[in-house]
Amino acid sequence: MIEAEWWEYDSVDEMAEAVAGDVGFIIDSAIDARDASLLALPGGKTPLPIFDKLVAAKRPWKKVTIIPTDDRLVPPGDPLSNFGLLERFFAGGEAQLLPIAGPPFDDPAAVADASELRLSDLPWPLDLVWLGFGLDGHVASLLPGPDLDNALRVPDWRRIAGIRPEPLPAEAPVPRVTLTLSAILAAKRLLISGSGRDKLEVIKRALDEGEESQMPLGIVLARARCRPDLFWSR
Repeated sequence: MIEAEWWEYDSVDEMAEAVAGDVGFIIDSAIDARDASLLALPGGKTPLPIFDKLVAAKRPWKKVTIIPTDDRLVPPGDPLSNFGLLERFFAGGEAQLLPIAGPPFDDPAAVADASELRLSDLPWPLDLVWLGFGLDGHVASLLPGPDLDNALRVPDWRRIAGIRPEPLPAEAPVPRVTLTLSAILAAKRLLISGSGRDKLEVIKRALDEGEESQMPLGIVLARARCRPDLFWSR
């Protein structure tokens, strides 16, 4: 049976306060331990109020490095860019923001190779991987479907993989790059957040199915090396 810490809230604002506090504690603990913190943060809508609260807190941001958990192969100014989203919230401070996407935007494998090399000097493993998830159970850009087996089979030493979903998701029909399953599972802390009744059903299904799940969320929860923190709000 999957063991996870479960946190449930009556409102998005209550959850935002709790998650921001938890992420802040992870940052502060890493800085106390080694004078630096390395985070992977998600895109999407759920994190937005949490980002607001997180950046409002005073902490030594210049010692924090942030990368996206995944990104679409679009320029940073494109509305689909997760890096662009993180820039909107964190670029005004002193945190170091590092992209994982870039040109050539039609070659996810080449972009992943370049990102792998560029980020190799970071102090892996990540202090935190914070994941959102979709109603299909995807996390980062690990998507259910015919690509999933290939995405999960990349060598364990790789941290970044290129993904060309088939079919391309209608809401973001572009190739992408993502943290690999091994990079996610190696994280010192794993935080997963969602809101709404539909997302609750996805979490329950993922927990019930465990290692047999066809959803990336279920696979991550079943194989996690640390005890995941699950945050959900009504």
